[in-house]
Amino acid sequence: MLTATDVDVMKTYVRSGLGIAIVASIAWMPEEDTDLHAISASHLFAPATIKVVLRKGAFLRSFVFAFIASFAPQLRRDRIQRALSGH
Repeated sequence: MLTATDVDVMKTYVRSGLGIAIVASIAWMPEEDTDLHAISASHLFAPATIKVVLRKGAFLRSFVFAFIASFAPQLRRDRIQRALSGH
């Protein structure tokens, strides 16, 4: 049995024939992982909660808003900026 906390390391282990890996669905990249096979195990695990912590008054670049929108589209830019301003 091997353990790793880095998804790329886990995928390397699998590619090397060392077994299987259980990874979050967000780590599965079908366009990049064409040599791997994914089987959903979502029925075995409770959903996970993702949290983003930002400093009040922080200036955020556009890519930060895009990153947040990729998993929480309801958090629009104006809503995030209002929260950062303390309102």
